[in-house]
Amino acid sequence: MVQTLLSIEATSQVKSPSGDRALLGVKTLDCKHEAQESGQLQWLHMSQEMEFSDFATRALEAAGYRKEQAAGLLETIDVFLSDYERSCFQGKRFRQAASISFGRGRPLDGRGKSEMHLLVVPYFLLQNTQERNGSHGSKVHLVQALVQSAYHLNSSIAREHQQAVQRLYKHVSETIHVPELWVLSIGKKFIATCSPTPLYDGQRSLITTRIMGRHSFPPTIRITMDADFVFYLDSEQCSVWFEFTYRVHCTLSAALDQSIEWGNLEYRLESDGSLINGRIWPSLLRSIPGDKPLLILATPAKAPHPSGRSPSLIPLERTGGTKPSKGESADTVSASTKVLDPKTLEEYKIPYKLDSPKPGAEMTITVTRALTELDRKILYDHTRRLHAMENNEAPPRKRINDIMDPYYWPPAHVVDAAKLQAKNDAAHSYNSQSGNYGQLSGEGKEPFSHSGPDPETQPIFLWSIRQDTRTGSSGHGQVTPDEKPTSMQWMKALVAYIHYEILFNADVRSAKNYNNLPLKTKQDAERELARIQEASSLNNHWASLMSSFIGSVNVFLDLFIDRDYNCTVRGKIWAAVYTIIQTLSLPSRSAVFLFQCEMISIPFLRIVKGLKTLRDGLFGVDTLYITPSMVQIFFQIILLLADSSSEASRLLEEFQSKRDDDQLEIIMEESDQPHAAQTLLRRGTNNSENVEDETLWQRTLREGPPTEDDGDEVTEKGSYDEDHSSTGTESPSSDGPDYEQRQFFIHVNRHIDQVFAYIDQAKNECNAMFRSEDSYPTYNGVDHAKIIALILETTMRGHSTCQSIPTLDIEDIYVTYTTSLQLQARNRPSKNLLLDLNLLREEVDIILTNISGQLDVINVLYVDEDDGDSSPIATIHGSNTLAFEASYSPTLDGGVVVNKSTRKLLQDIQTRLEERRDVFDELKDRITKLESQIVQRVDIIQEDHGKAILVFTIVSTIFLPLSFVSSYLGMNASDIRDMELSQALFWEIAAPFTAVVITAVLVAAYNAGRILGWLSRGAAVV
Repeated sequence: MVQTLLSIEATSQVKSPSGDRALLGVKTLDCKHEAQESGQLQWLHMSQEMEFSDFATRALEAAGYRKEQAAGLLETIDVFLSDYERSCFQGKRFRQAASISFGRGRPLDGRGKSEMHLLVVPYFLLQNTQERNGSHGSKVHLVQALVQSAYHLNSSIAREHQQAVQRLYKHVSETIHVPELWVLSIGKKFIATCSPTPLYDGQRSLITTRIMGRHSFPPTIRITMDADFVFYLDSEQCSVWFEFTYRVHCTLSAALDQSIEWGNLEYRLESDGSLINGRIWPSLLRSIPGDKPLLILATPAKAPHPSGRSPSLIPLERTGGTKPSKGESADTVSASTKVLDPKTLEEYKIPYKLDSPKPGAEMTITVTRALTELDRKILYDHTRRLHAMENNEAPPRKRINDIMDPYYWPPAHVVDAAKLQAKNDAAHSYNSQSGNYGQLSGEGKEPFSHSGPDPETQPIFLWSIRQDTRTGSSGHGQVTPDEKPTSMQWMKALVAYIHYEILFNADVRSAKNYNNLPLKTKQDAERELARIQEASSLNNHWASLMSSFIGSVNVFLDLFIDRDYNCTVRGKIWAAVYTIIQTLSLPSRSAVFLFQCEMISIPFLRIVKGLKTLRDGLFGVDTLYITPSMVQIFFQIILLLADSSSEASRLLEEFQSKRDDDQLEIIMEESDQPHAAQTLLRRGTNNSENVEDETLWQRTLREGPPTEDDGDEVTEKGSYDEDHSSTGTESPSSDGPDYEQRQFFIHVNRHIDQVFAYIDQAKNECNAMFRSEDSYPTYNGVDHAKIIALILETTMRGHSTCQSIPTLDIEDIYVTYTTSLQLQARNRPSKNLLLDLNLLREEVDIILTNISGQLDVINVLYVDEDDGDSSPIATIHGSNTLAFEASYSPTLDGGVVVNKSTRKLLQDIQTRLEERRDVFDELKDRITKLESQIVQRVDIIQEDHGKAILVFTIVSTIFLPLSFVSSYLGMNASDIRDMELSQALFWEIAAPFTAVVITAVLVAAYNAGRILGWLSRGAAVV
């Protein structure tokens, strides 16, 4: 017996002359091995006529069951099998086709093991006839010849050698048999098969195996998302990180129908759990030996914020200890959950407790840790931004397949400007080097002679722009060697283009704000911050936050513009930062504080990290091309800073005459905006006049400005003072500076959300750069269900052990033999052909019965699990779960993983079987017609034979008496030699007379009907 247990270590799809094959990297295991890890698939194949109980016992032991456990399971299995087995001569067979589930929906062994499923499928095999002996018991499931499979008995050897294949090919001694394939699956990771022939490495097999470490195998990556859901990728197609994530996206899109957010996955090594990113990806691929797969765990990352991002955490003034310092209030802070959200305290890891004074009343949150006044303001501001972002819908993300063109194509004037600069720089270099051109590097590879950024912080705009070779283009992309711009020249042209776009194509208000900005430098902003800190009692913590804000803007600029390149856009940006810094000189009032918090909370560092991720994801690519979304990111940030500087100027103008607290209280009493001092925070001293106010635009940011119908009913609860009292305020008006500030806050959030949306879109565009233009990518993962489908496909095509016919094409054999009989019936019809046609009809009926059994198995697997209706063609394109997928496909988070390539493979099997059934139905009809034609032709031939006998009879009647008379007279008359006349007279009389008699008899015999017609017509005339 040939018995092989394989542990599948890696898989890939390779091209072969017969089409795509599943290439399996395997290791041969001992059948008594310990259970392998959950991520590995095992396959046990046995080739021998054997009892099913022996087969099941060996399969269970190989799957990790002990003998006593396997024996108990076999008793349960025998109960199911009693209805599917039937006896035949010297053995047993299963019914024509069977699909059996043992313990469907529940484990059989109580250990949480998955259910078991059995597939029994007949197939066709061309091999020598095997002699039966007494060693076969009555329980053995036999491999029977074609005719035996129909009669369920041991037919004669003579009948087996009368098969069509041996009549057609005289040199072939093999006959066609109909064995049964057994496929027993135990859980989602173990397959046991039994058949007389191998199911892999054959010419007709779709599965090819190579021993890992012994034979060359394409380097692969194994991604494990769940204990059951494992798929493989060809690492040669994943040399770049974004290319790898694109392949994962294609796999999940094909298998899961976008049920998992592919971009929200974390990848870790199975060996040590370390996180994988784009920077280490190329070196990681090089470190893995080619004969071993790279093992990666893919898990969903932390669920993102509903708006696409979470509010930035502004560091608190005091971060350590629970004891209040001097000047702090030791009292705890209580506030409404509308003002201080528990999520805010959880983000800052500050202890708190919730309390409800009355049933159904609003919840109150109490902080059990002493906080400074600045800490309180920061926490309240975080709640405000949290509520605003929860109600601000982020722009929709584009799927990779929705991106038509991932490359950025600049306008013609930008390309022309870059060409002109390249030509001028080349001429300058030529003049400076006495006739030798300066060294111009290729796209994306310009060396920096100055102290520019290193590759880790290389500006995004130093990426190359792809040459425009699209059909129908204006031709400005065709660049001559002398005009080929360097990356630095592309950057300068693009920065000028951004400046042009803001002035002429941006929003009118934003363009005006940008145009009104003077030109400043980073040093100007830093000096202004130092001047304010020296001239006023600016909180040191707040000053350090503003200094960090300047540094974040500088880091962002270094990613886009070379730090040694001074341009108008850079000057405008630092002018905006300079104006924002000037608001620190204003008194600490609500509107100013909220504006400053909004500026500090702009997540520049998170944006920079996202931009660096783009470069890291393309690490290893020869040429880095810029995408449209990268340009839009820089565009949006410039507009954000320009609009922020406009709001800062408005605050400076508004508060320049409000220098003391008394004047502020008078203005608040006369103001129509009572919500401007919605939050009152009292210091922990006895001076009740020392009050600071803070505005929280909670409802306004959540629901927008109130309408006229709202009236005074719109109120919001303010923050609590030390005595836990609250201040209610009326709804704000849609006019005045406070409304403008609310609109500004909404505008800032939309800008930031747009930036993050562009970062996500830029990742999609980088992924789309590796999109295959030849064909739509499909899921080629080889899992438990895919291997079973490949086994079915391989066996239903037919097997052969005949050297002269290495591949069995049963349709071709019977079509050719039927055609040969048809030609014989036309040229040499005889009743002997009817015997051959009867044998052929018998074999065709048997083949049709087995094909129907194969189709029954496929149709059972195609049943829709939801409604139980069998609708294969309709379901194959739908999202419903098929019975095959529910039984064999891997699961992920309780849901079945739909492998579209497996569905397509099953559909191809079904289509091929239906076509084969149609072919043999047509052959059966042809045989029926051929039989009737032979009978008719034989009758016609027999009629012609009767006429010949009639002629013979007539001639005999005439010449037989004459021969008798002549013989008689010859004995008594003189000899012919004694006659006076010569012998010529005899032949002159005998020969014509004989011819006339024979002609007359033939005419009379073959035209008797016509002569009788003439005679009848003549008699009628008379």
